Amino acid sequence: MPLRGAPRIFASARFYIHLRPHIYMADSPYPASSNATPRISPPASVVGEHVRAAIRTLRNTPGVALPVIAALAFATGLGVPLLGIVRQGVTAGPRYTHPLLREAPGATDWLRWTAERQPLGAMQSQAFGSLLWMTFALTLLLLGIALVNVVTLVLARGSARQPEMAMRTILGAMRRRLVGQLLSESALLAGIGIGLGLLLAWPGAYVLKAAWPSGDAPWSGTGMDGAVLMTVVGAFVVVTLLAWLSPARVAWSRDLRRFVAAGDRATGGPGEAAIRNVLAVLQIAASLVLLTTAGLLLRSFASQRTDDAGLGFDPHGTLTARVTLPGGARLGTARRAEMYEQAMARVRGVPGVVDTSIATTGSWLGVGATDRVTAVCGECAMAGMIKPVSEGEARVQAVGPRFFRTLGAPVVSGRELEMRDRAGAPRVAVISTAFAYRLFPNGEPLGKQIQVGGRSGEWYTVVGVVGEIHARGIGASSQPVPTLYLSALQHPPAAAGLAVRVHGDPARLASAVQRAVRGAVPGAKVTDGMTMDAYLASFAAPLRWFAVVFAALAGAALLLATTGLYAVMAYNVARRTREIGIRMALGARVADVTRLVLRQGLRLTVFGTVIGTMGALSVARSLELSFEGVNALDLPVHATIGATLAIVALTASLRPARRAASVDPQISLRAE
Repeated sequence: MPLRGAPRIFASARFYIHLRPHIYMADSPYPASSNATPRISPPASVVGEHVRAAIRTLRNTPGVALPVIAALAFATGLGVPLLGIVRQGVTAGPRYTHPLLREAPGATDWLRWTAERQPLGAMQSQAFGSLLWMTFALTLLLLGIALVNVVTLVLARGSARQPEMAMRTILGAMRRRLVGQLLSESALLAGIGIGLGLLLAWPGAYVLKAAWPSGDAPWSGTGMDGAVLMTVVGAFVVVTLLAWLSPARVAWSRDLRRFVAAGDRATGGPGEAAIRNVLAVLQIAASLVLLTTAGLLLRSFASQRTDDAGLGFDPHGTLTARVTLPGGARLGTARRAEMYEQAMARVRGVPGVVDTSIATTGSWLGVGATDRVTAVCGECAMAGMIKPVSEGEARVQAVGPRFFRTLGAPVVSGRELEMRDRAGAPRVAVISTAFAYRLFPNGEPLGKQIQVGGRSGEWYTVVGVVGEIHARGIGASSQPVPTLYLSALQHPPAAAGLAVRVHGDPARLASAVQRAVRGAVPGAKVTDGMTMDAYLASFAAPLRWFAVVFAALAGAALLLATTGLYAVMAYNVARRTREIGIRMALGARVADVTRLVLRQGLRLTVFGTVIGTMGALSVARSLELSFEGVNALDLPVHATIGATLAIVALTASLRPARRAASVDPQISLRAE
């Protein structure tokens, strides 16, 4: 370092020591008195000295320490249990079937299925796995926002401490002691934040598991996974340590004058400003992607209507139960059909019962096994528009006589299945409107032939078309799915659901219906008795659990974005206090300074919003392909979230700008 700069440096050193005596005492191996004898502190006292200095530093910088601790606590407390749930759920299969839809072995052998058959359990497991992976992606976004938040704040604080590190180096502080104190500060900061997060994570994992609404949670363990815990904690600790150690590189600089000449409130260099701006843009973009993704999923869940029109039938005044025949699949087809006929006849005789019918699992939810079907349309060939034979996938159900009348579902054309559609009678079928549109696009479906079970399968004549039935839940689509209804008397299952429409409150007839079934079929098991409203609510409850999780992630992201952007903008404006004082001393008005800072904040907000919107549209397109009911171009969601983040960012710039502009220029010029 040239000698001609020494007087100015040592003059600054005397001023720095006068204002910051703890800096000299904490880092120099010599006491404050120049006549004292040098002493060497033992290792224990050095550690204690570093810890005390770290506590003082964090206490004196609450504008950085508190937001960093909050970001670490929120991210750890919410991210660790959710990532643990995802890992334990994925490693377990994922295998998920709603308890009300689980079937005993052999219960689905009532039809000859093809090799392309997809069971109900597989469809639910696939949908559950998609929700798990979406939770994983949203949680990673939340952790990324927290990391960017921490890095931005810590690097901004590190830039302001560069003059301090340079002054300590000039006064004789050893590099290892500078690094040791910075390590103590970062370890204390990360320890407090992550410790608070773990205090939230342990009970949070148990709450998430206990809140799962349908029996045992479909993941192994409590949700606290050791590998996930070590990965998340390690990532936060490493990032915090590296970012907090950034000002230590000043001690290795050959020219310390440029760090001492600028006070800790001076405007940062171009490189420092660029890093802060890039991190702020990334934070805005990541927050927008997470909020948009969560908003689209929540809106798609909410758009799946659960009222009468959305379900396709009237659930009120209906009682449901599961009936398992004695002997099950070992009984012959004729014997099982006879037992169901006797049970339905006895239930219809119960006072207060309007009608009753049976159906295979999931029939009144719009879910069920899917298989390949073939439809023959003679008029289509004569019209020359499409092939006379069309193939596609459809959900295949077996329902009893007057099933749609019992549910209150409308019959669009033709008739529904009746008592005459029994074993030995011509094989008939009823199809949904989606089936008619997709497999009979240019012809009348009534009277046409449908083949189920491949080329060697059986043929059925279409006798009726009914409206769509679809409920809200995991594995159920909000869009119409082709559905084929066969006669349960021609294909009687070993176990079936029982629907009973009654006058008044259906719960009061539950015991009478059970006695009637057991009286007609001795040894039959009647389980899961509940009202149709309770049945539908139970089926939708797991989806609501995911909706609450997505809402929590979105809320945490918005909170982190709000606090992080405000803290970063406030700290950046504080770093420009001297510049603002010079501008005001030269005649700048409060409005001019406010516009200057707002213009910078608006520029960062626009860049972050544009990048985040492009990322959000890409993610939304993937969601649209994976989840029914998601609209990638949902303008209300995109506009609301973009406007919210813009308001947050501009507010974060406005308040610090007005506060800095209101300071006396003389005080601003002395902010070194």
